Amino acid sequence: MLYSYLLEDPLMSCGLTTQKLYRPHKSHPNNPLLAEPMHWCGYIEKAGTGTGDIVRLCAEYGLKDPNFEQDNDFKAIIWRAVTEQVTEQVTELLNVLDSPKSVKEILESLGLKHRPTLYESYIKPAIALGLVEMTEPDSPNSPQQKYKRTEQVTEQVTELLNVLDSPKSVKEILEDLGLKHRPTLYSMYITPAMDMGLIGMTEPNSPNSPRQKYRMTKKGETIRNACPHKNNNY
Repeated sequence: MLYSYLLEDPLMSCGLTTQKLYRPHKSHPNNPLLAEPMHWCGYIEKAGTGTGDIVRLCAEYGLKDPNFEQDNDFKAIIWRAVTEQVTEQVTELLNVLDSPKSVKEILESLGLKHRPTLYESYIKPAIALGLVEMTEPDSPNSPQQKYKRTEQVTEQVTELLNVLDSPKSVKEILEDLGLKHRPTLYSMYITPAMDMGLIGMTEPNSPNSPRQKYRMTKKGETIRNACPHKNNNY
């Protein structure tokens, strides 16, 4: 912002930390007499809403939470989305990795012949997303090297993804999963899924909003499409 040095103090000088920027917070303009009329004239947004809007929009577009960093300068790091083409290819890779497989076995399973294509379009994006890992991580070029799905997607997270065909409230999710204990839902289902970037809030700036619902991200869709659906008896 052109006039940021006139409007805002550095974070630490007004008691803010980068962690507090993910939640609603007060802003402390360095020159409120200048900041207020600029807001009313439409030159700047309401003080204290900028980082919240970034978090909300990232969630709406299925992106992982941004990183806010304060060093000599303040930085907001926004992560790129995985393209639909890569998502489709990663999904295909996950579908054939029902057991650890070598590069040769994966090529045969996918009907591919070009190793560079397999690495660049399938394996590397899947590893970057934390969905696939090496069986010999300390020896990447080992002739015994194979690739397998990571173990991070628990059965509970998979069950949660399977019921999130649309944004749902905690009450709706409890009913769909046949659960009654909210702490269990949060600790074993919602929190792990959010930490992995598989689901997001519809109201990220108001975590305790009575209208709060949870929605699946594009990464979550990739996982759900790659994992077998179970017939749940609710």
